[in-house]
Amino acid sequence: MGTDAKGKQPVYSLKKEAWTICDHKPESSAETTNPQFYLTLKEHHRYRVTLYKEFATETGLAYKKAVVLEDPHGRYWPVALHWAKTRWFKLEMASGWSEFRKANRLAFGDTCSFEFIPSKNVIRVTEIKHEN
Repeated sequence: MGTDAKGKQPVYSLKKEAWTICDHKPESSAETTNPQFYLTLKEHHRYRVTLYKEFATETGLAYKKAVVLEDPHGRYWPVALHWAKTRWFKLEMASGWSEFRKANRLAFGDTCSFEFIPSKNVIRVTEIKHEN
């Protein structure tokens, strides 16, 4: 993984239970045993979000064509999964992601938790509030 504009390495820790992939680990994040990752939204996340290989494989999403996102209000959003043509593993949440992002007023710079809920077979997306 490359560095950001400040020369810092993004946080990426891989444990069996959870993944952290963002500029910093959110201090206010809740611990869970469900597969999850954190992502700081950037301009290139306007229309798509890449699901990391470990997350997609662990949750079984690597073999699906769509996923359902659950927002903080309990609303469900179907989102298409798209395999990008690349020599690397690149599974993206595509059609439906932009609508989800806009409806939930997610802005670039926001950090979100993407937690897979096995009992519902959905990804619960929660914005992590920054503590200043």
